[in-house]
Amino acid sequence: MEVIKWLPLACMLLLWGCAPRPDSAGDPVGDMLAVMEGTYETEPDAAPDAELPDLLDRRVRVVAPAFGAHVVYWQLNSGPDREVYRQRLLSFAPDGESIVQTTWSFVAPEKFVDAFDSPELFADVSDADVEPTLPDGCDQVWRQTADGWYGSVNPDTCRVWSERRQQWRRIGAEAMVLPDAYLQAERGFDDDGKQLFGTEPGDMYRLTRTAGER
Repeated sequence: MEVIKWLPLACMLLLWGCAPRPDSAGDPVGDMLAVMEGTYETEPDAAPDAELPDLLDRRVRVVAPAFGAHVVYWQLNSGPDREVYRQRLLSFAPDGESIVQTTWSFVAPEKFVDAFDSPELFADVSDADVEPTLPDGCDQVWRQTADGWYGSVNPDTCRVWSERRQQWRRIGAEAMVLPDAYLQAERGFDDDGKQLFGTEPGDMYRLTRTAGER
């Protein structure tokens, strides 16, 4: 798959720790994160193709005042040995009827491995500890649906430079948060709109919520 890969949830298991949260009445961001927070796993036999490895996806709300009232720590572990594959800080803010997700990469990700066990690590996180994962125009925009929440990145506005190909790429992504699953897909296009990688339109990978969380 192209080098630019983005995969791009009720309270996490108590042993990981959970951030305190305000009453979500009238708070659509809090309502969405209450569904998003959790632990998800791929079902290898059900994957559309071999590009998606065995994954353990963990999302937990944390208190990181420098990034607003709604922040999630996301860690993705991959393979049979569950090695750490990706770590991100996600911040969410309302924008009219939508919710905008901004994704941050850690400058020193090794300091935050399994940070579910030490949520206090995020209290002093600042701009010096992270950098934007993708450029302006690549924020994920969420809207509520009848079944859950749907988020997308618009390839018309998300244009990134591929170091591997030494070319510009347009990135489109979509995700769905459901009570029992997290679905996601990413697609890359050239500037003429030709799809270069990713799932077929309408196809999404499914990560199933760990049994017993809901």
